[in-house]
Amino acid sequence: MIDGEYPNFAREKIMESPLLGAPSDGGYEFSSADGGWKVYVSLGSLSLTTSNYTSWDEFEERFKVVFAAFQSVFPIQVFNRVGLRYINAIRPSMIGADVGWVDILQPPFSTMYEMNLGKVKGINAVVDYDMGEGITGRTIVGSIVFSDGENGILVDDDVYVMGDLRIVDVSAAISKLNAASKDVFRAVTTERLQKEVGL
Repeated sequence: MIDGEYPNFAREKIMESPLLGAPSDGGYEFSSADGGWKVYVSLGSLSLTTSNYTSWDEFEERFKVVFAAFQSVFPIQVFNRVGLRYINAIRPSMIGADVGWVDILQPPFSTMYEMNLGKVKGINAVVDYDMGEGITGRTIVGSIVFSDGENGILVDDDVYVMGDLRIVDVSAAISKLNAASKDVFRAVTTERLQKEVGL
């Protein structure tokens, strides 16, 4: 089981299941001692999330353990969605003092953010991609303001496969999604930013 690695337990109140679009009784949250890693189990959904992401290898290894524990209780062989999501909050100042939006984002996103916003408090743009092999990619690029007042960018990448999925090796599936997520991130960001984040 996972209780040794995720000793903190909480019952989650969820009014609506985002996957099923129907009311549910909620779910369960198991978190690591420092709260940086969380496992959510609810009606129609299993997820592993972290605010302490350091490498794909670590995430994949943790996922394998969580998924094996889940399968030992619920030996499900057919899935309707397998997905992977990265949310990156980007501070221009962390890249360099002379950095502008054109150094971070590809057009047309860089153009949108260089405009004088005036009374507009924020901008969000959504792009959907057909990544091939049944993989869909969605990127949301949005403006954010950090707690110290610095303007930044949020790049939210979601890659997934949907349908009547008879996946024997879910780990192989998410590894393929991880590769696709890099392509989605590269599509909206510059080489300068990609180098900063290690791509």
